[in-house]
Amino acid sequence: MNRNFVGIFCLVMSLFGTITTVYAQPKDTSLDAHVHGLSDLTIAIEAEAIEIQFTSPAMNLVGFEHKASSKKDIASVNNAESILDQPESLFIFSGSVCRLVESKVVLSGLIEEDHKDHKDHKDHEGHEDHKDHKDHEDHQGHSEIVGHYSYRCSDLSKLSSIKTVMFESFPGIYKINAMWVMPSKQGSTTLTANNPTVILR
Repeated sequence: MNRNFVGIFCLVMSLFGTITTVYAQPKDTSLDAHVHGLSDLTIAIEAEAIEIQFTSPAMNLVGFEHKASSKKDIASVNNAESILDQPESLFIFSGSVCRLVESKVVLSGLIEEDHKDHKDHKDHEGHEDHKDHKDHEDHQGHSEIVGHYSYRCSDLSKLSSIKTVMFESFPGIYKINAMWVMPSKQGSTTLTANNPTVILR
C-alpha cells in the first residue's frame, strides 16, 4: 500500500463520523455485525487520485469463511482473487478517464499462503496453545476479503459517477454500503444490483 493511499484513506476515516450522521443504517445491517450479503465500499477522491477499498465477508464471495482445504474451496478462493485482481472489470468511471496504478487483494484467514509473512510463523508449529494461534482460530469464524485500488484520473472535476459490477461478479452480494469523500464534500448510499452506481455530482 503506497503512502498516498494511506494519506487519503486516513482522510476518509477522519471524516467517518460526519459521514455516519448522513448515512444512518440499522445496527443489524452494519458490516461490523458481519452480515452475509452485505459489503462495504469506501471511495476517497483527492487531486488526481482515487483510492477505493472494497471489504466483504468471505461468505459473499466464496460461499464459506473457513480456511480453504479441499480442492473445491481452494478453487473458489482463487477464482474470487482472480476477479478482484482485475479492477478494470469491476469499476466503471463516468466523466473522467481513470488509470489503475496499484491494487492489492487481502484474503484474510482463507488460505495458508496468507501467513507466509507472519514474523513468528515457524515458531507456531507444534504450539497449539500459542496465543496468536488461538487468536487466528477465533478470527477464522469471521473471515473478510479486502481489495485496495489506486487510480489516477485525467480530470476529476468532470468525474460524475462510479459504477461497480461486483453484483454481477459475486451473486452472494445483495447490498453494498458505499461511502465517498472529496475535499469539498462527502456522501453515502446503498448500492444494489438494480442500483450499482455511486453518483458523485
